[in-house]
Amino acid sequence: MKKIFGLLFLVLIAVGALIAASPPIQDDLHWHWVSQQNTPMGYAAYLNSWPQGRHAEEAQLLRDEQSWSHAQALSTADAMQGYLQTNADGRHLVEARQQFAERLWLEATSANRADGYQRYVTNCPQGEHAAEARERFDARLWDEAVAADTVDSCHRYLQLSPD
Repeated sequence: MKKIFGLLFLVLIAVGALIAASPPIQDDLHWHWVSQQNTPMGYAAYLNSWPQGRHAEEAQLLRDEQSWSHAQALSTADAMQGYLQTNADGRHLVEARQQFAERLWLEATSANRADGYQRYVTNCPQGEHAAEARERFDARLWDEAVAADTVDSCHRYLQLSPD
C-alpha cells in the first residue's frame, strides 16, 4: 500500500512539473506574480520575458498608466523625460512632451543658470521659449565668466557662446 501511495505521489509531482513547465502556464504564473507586485518595473519584466504573452497588452497598459501617474506625481522635467524614454508608445506622449518642455523652462528660469537654459535649448530647440532661452543662456554664461574673473571662464564663454 505504501508503495502505491509513493508511486502515486511521484506521478502527481511529475504531472505537476510537466504542467508547470508548459509556456502558457509559465506565462500565467509570471503574470500572477507580477500583477501581485503591481509596479511598472514588474510589468516591464513581464513584457521582457513574454513580449507576445497572453497578458502583454494589459501589462503594457498598466505599466504606461503607472509610469504616467508616477511622472505626474513627481512633476519634474526628469520625471517626464523618464516617462518618455520608457514609454515610447505610451498613451500620454503628447502631454508628456508638453509637460517636459514646460517643466524644463520652469526649472531653467527658477535656477536662472546657463546650464538650465542650455538644457532647455538642447531638448526643445523649436520650443516656445527657445529664442529667449538662447538669449538667457548667453547672458548667464557671460555673467558666470565675469563673476569667475579667470582666463578659463572667459575661454569657456567663448567656446559655448552661440554668437
